Amino acid sequence: MKYIRKITIAFTILFSGVLFFSCSKDSMVVEKNNDLSWKINDTIKMNDIRNRIGYDPRYEYVFIEQGVKEAPMLRLGDLKVDYKNTYQLEVKLTKALEKDVEVTLSYNAEAFEEVRNKYDGYKLGTADLVQFTELKKKIAKGTTSVAFEYSITNNSNFPERKLVPFSVTIAEDNKVKVLEGADNFIVNMYQKNVSLILSESEVTKSATLKSDGTVNMSDKEVKIPFTLSDKLLANINATMRVATESSSTGFEPAPEGMVGTIQPINLNDQTSGEFSFELSNINELNTVAYYGVPFNIVFSDDSGNEYVLPQELLVRVAVDDIPSGENIESATGDLPAGLTLVDATGVTVDTSIKAHPYGQGISALADGDNYNLVYLITQGNTGDTGITFTFGGKKNVKAVKVNYSSYYNTTGFTIHAKGSLGGYISQGDVATRGITPIVITFKEPINTSSFKIDNFICNYYLGIIEIEFYEE
Repeated sequence: MKYIRKITIAFTILFSGVLFFSCSKDSMVVEKNNDLSWKINDTIKMNDIRNRIGYDPRYEYVFIEQGVKEAPMLRLGDLKVDYKNTYQLEVKLTKALEKDVEVTLSYNAEAFEEVRNKYDGYKLGTADLVQFTELKKKIAKGTTSVAFEYSITNNSNFPERKLVPFSVTIAEDNKVKVLEGADNFIVNMYQKNVSLILSESEVTKSATLKSDGTVNMSDKEVKIPFTLSDKLLANINATMRVATESSSTGFEPAPEGMVGTIQPINLNDQTSGEFSFELSNINELNTVAYYGVPFNIVFSDDSGNEYVLPQELLVRVAVDDIPSGENIESATGDLPAGLTLVDATGVTVDTSIKAHPYGQGISALADGDNYNLVYLITQGNTGDTGITFTFGGKKNVKAVKVNYSSYYNTTGFTIHAKGSLGGYISQGDVATRGITPIVITFKEPINTSSFKIDNFICNYYLGIIEIEFYEE
């Protein structure tokens, strides 16, 4: 009976324990972590450090988290780029103590031997390449770090790749040690060429040669943004200078005096900038042509020494006989009096926009019939999605009438005219405002052989009945 009683008691205790734990899960609470910063908790970082080889839980540890400092010696051609960069090295302690901990940095050539296999072609650098303001400091009680300030003088003629090693040590302490494997600090020094990256190597501005021989240019300002691969802490200036010799082709030489004053840009402590100047003397551009001005990018220092980049920058001016920009006088339902309709039989229509199979062919847009509807599928097209209208020769067009279906909610488009240089030049954007047919009247008549209409704002389909052109 005693044996049976013991089993019963044991079973009761076991069952109660199971019941206790099974019931306790009902009171568990799952909390969502809404912290999106993804920052590693300092405790986790310390635990990771403590788990490194050599950790003994009886001690706290001094260590250097940043083992290597990249220190490129920046070069810009043959210019002297000498200046000082100042940095900080942080030496850390795994836990704040109720006493100061004295730490010392010292040059350590043996640390170079430990890493030289990872740095092919490097040599040991001397201690004087890295100037510490202090080599001995204290981690104050109640804190976990101390910063050592040091500076490196940029030498643009730095001859070799070098590593300058330092190690941290502490005064003898029965509770603090230096963490093995995190006790070295190495400065990696090597020569690096600074590069200037232009936002574009060719800039084209537009101008219009009017019938009276004058030239109109609405935007004369040239702006070329650039970036630098590295920040220079020296008084180096950069500017654009007209190239006396150039490999660029495909343009007429620009007349003298077209390039305005270009102010040099001081690059000290900068990583970006913008060259700018204004075009002048534009009435000398009296022929339909591409005019070009090649430029060199020139760096200079305070002594007047210069370095010319091998790359060129080309500024072109496209002088055409077609007005550019906002040449639309009105967009209404009224056709100006005294205009003559261009014969539709001499107009060729072309487009890459897919036509709906149940509509009329694209040629119906200029067949003189204001009843045939052309359906075009405007969604999902790639490439040039305009509709071009080409005449048998040049026409002096003053107005364009677009008869479209309002059912597909066509609210706007852009109209272009082909210039003598071969490109299509925007005349402006048209907002239809529900007017159909809508008549676009130009401020100045356009002498052209072709128009293009694109940038249609509409539903999935575009429905057009007829497009007509009127001459003066």
